[in-house]
Amino acid sequence: MHDIIETGKNDKTNAHFIGSIVYVHDDVYTASGLTELTIIDGQQRLTTITLIYITLYRLAKELNQQMLVNRIQKTYLINEFAPEEEKIKTKTNRK
Repeated sequence: MHDIIETGKNDKTNAHFIGSIVYVHDDVYTASGLTELTIIDGQQRLTTITLIYITLYRLAKELNQQMLVNRIQKTYLINEFAPEEEKIKTKTNRK
């Protein structure tokens, strides 16, 4: 995570490779027709990215940046158009 923070501080850097994410599709579809994917490799990277978005979301709320709050929530944290039980974009796999 240190490298992500350092990249964010550097105005000359506009991209950073954080590693690959490997997933499989198990032919599982949600009620809304979305495809569920099982993450094989990259769970920790996805968790870290989600935590960064949550932190940015909370900071934007604290700074009264409502447009940014809405954008982060509706683009990265939830699926706005899914039924209520499917709004969360990531969930744990309890197999």
